Amino acid sequence: MNHQESVLQLPNHARICIQHFDDTCIEQFGSTQIRLKKNSVPSIFPNVLNRKR
Repeated sequence: MNHQESVLQLPNHARICIQHFDDTCIEQFGSTQIRLKKNSVPSIFPNVLNRKR
């Protein structure tokens, strides 16, 4: 299973850390508030090894 397939199996209301999103997926408003842009997909998984099953 690749990363994109794993993401597709998440529930609709799953929570995931902002560190898993590229900076282009994040919008900042005000001095301290941030949110994800619509249709953002997590793409950074630093602790996942590329394993073949």
